[in-house]
Amino acid sequence: MGILVMPPEIILHVLEGMTVQDVINVAQTCQLLRDIVLSNKQAIANTRDRCAVSLPLGYASKTISGPELYAAAARSVAVSKRFSSSNKSLKPRSEQFCDLCSLTLPWGREHYPSNFYLREDVLAFQFRSSVSVIKLDSPTHILTSIRFKNEDASAYKVAYQMLDSGETLIIAALAIDRSEDVQGEFLQVMEVSLAEETFGTTLSGFQIGMPGGTETVHLRDPYIVLNLHSGRCRIVDWRARTGITFAVLDDMPAQEEDEIEFEELDIDTVYIHPNDPMILIVDSHWNTMIFFIDIPTDMPRLTHWASYDSSHWNKRQIAPREAPRPQFPWSERLDSRIVISGLRSISPTTQVLDFLTTEEVADDLITTPDRMLIHKTIVSRMSLNITDWTMRSERIKMNSKVLINPDFRLLGSDVAAEGLFSMAIWVGQSQTLIAPKFNDGPGHGDNSSRVKLLLPKCLTAPRYSTSKDHAGKRLNNQLLVPTFFDVRQGILYVFIDTGFHIVHY
Repeated sequence: MGILVMPPEIILHVLEGMTVQDVINVAQTCQLLRDIVLSNKQAIANTRDRCAVSLPLGYASKTISGPELYAAAARSVAVSKRFSSSNKSLKPRSEQFCDLCSLTLPWGREHYPSNFYLREDVLAFQFRSSVSVIKLDSPTHILTSIRFKNEDASAYKVAYQMLDSGETLIIAALAIDRSEDVQGEFLQVMEVSLAEETFGTTLSGFQIGMPGGTETVHLRDPYIVLNLHSGRCRIVDWRARTGITFAVLDDMPAQEEDEIEFEELDIDTVYIHPNDPMILIVDSHWNTMIFFIDIPTDMPRLTHWASYDSSHWNKRQIAPREAPRPQFPWSERLDSRIVISGLRSISPTTQVLDFLTTEEVADDLITTPDRMLIHKTIVSRMSLNITDWTMRSERIKMNSKVLINPDFRLLGSDVAAEGLFSMAIWVGQSQTLIAPKFNDGPGHGDNSSRVKLLLPKCLTAPRYSTSKDHAGKRLNNQLLVPTFFDVRQGILYVFIDTGFHIVHY
């Protein structure tokens, strides 16, 4: 009898720390254990690889029922195993379409949706001077479109964060003005209601002008960090309306006598810590390690509104923490951009931050049919445990035949979120997408692999967008459409000129 005679609380304690696959196997052994697992969400919530479970649309971890969580876990295991074990290209199993004609979005070669965000049942994307937010679980796909204050800006950068309640989406939108007589930026923060009865209601909580030069925007309420082209950063606490421009002191000695000794870090990538007021920094020169700085608690109040003048911003130099300084698993400087793909919870008390990079193997060349030499490609994921600062690395080597085949398109360098890869594709030019699939944990594919997807007809049949030249002549332009693939749920999202397809694999 063994475990069957134990009280439920002891059985749950025994299950703690197992894999999702283990818990599902236990639940399938007999009705008693199945009832315990289905009636106690912690059976799956306390697994060591619970990050591999993708919740169904419309549910949050706090509101989903035990049976629904079990069903989601079983599906996630099945999808992950299928993606890890199959060497063949996967065919679409089902497809649905969401009509966006009401948004009147004028697709084209230069203008198409970007800056995607997907969490649970909420999809958001930026198009020109607006952000559209869609509730996917609604039978009619409820959507709203929010206009930025500066509608005539040259470009926009957007960051998102859904609050833990699941009822508010924060949007930080940076409008970039590049007119002849003005070079500046305007930051706007909006809170969008996701509650069913008030969906789309928007509050504009913060607006401020600043000098130009922003490369990327990062949001972790209440902080917004803007990574500048100059290698410096600007940080804003939008709720307290405080902020500074800062540089990080380089306290690392030069390794060689003929190397330039930098006084400040040349900041390449930043990430705001999810729990503590600190920032993680990857430097473009010392990119074998991660630096940390504490967010100042005495940032001055920002009293201006629309001015782009730099004199409104207090400038500081901040020393990084002496420890910790986690090391990346390469001994020399990597000539490749490091992308932070997001945070994963791997246990109730442990979170890891994933870094992705696509690198070329210098000593492993491939000769293409037209006698060109190209490098083999490796996609790597470095997972930093932000509890004990240990690092784990996984690498996926891409098949050489794939790299020289124009029918294939590799996803990996454009990351919208953890397990969410995006790419713009010319319709009719490709047949297959490839995305890296890293190890989800024991029972979810013990080896990292790659997923090959046969594209749906909406991407393989040539389509054209119609426009007119300066003389009024009609032009047929081949359509460039954005796509993104959710590896954990096995869903491909394809945006065409009238809406988007949701394709299940």
